[in-house]
Amino acid sequence: ECPVCKRRNIADDSCPRCGANLSHLRNVQKAHYHLLERGKASLREQQFQEALKSFGKAYKLMKTDQARKGLIVAAFVKGYQIITKNGILEIFEKIASALDREIM
Repeated sequence: ECPVCKRRNIADDSCPRCGANLSHLRNVQKAHYHLLERGKASLREQQFQEALKSFGKAYKLMKTDQARKGLIVAAFVKGYQIITKNGILEIFEKIASALDREIM
């Protein structure tokens, strides 16, 4: 979907309606997809820290349900406390911050 004019089902890297360049958005979407796949593979291989990193990066790129669910599972199996007073979203921000410190 074009973020400028909301046209759907666009095959090219530019929107035929408004001319917006969609190549950067597509690159982010591809990176998000690959991070989700890497996170799933890491879970299957019981590499929970790697899964947490992959889902955390995916969540930072695009806050999708898939990334949130992956973070929940990876955080749970890694032993993070998931219940917080401000709701489940708070854990994502804490995990993302921890990952930033660890990755940098």
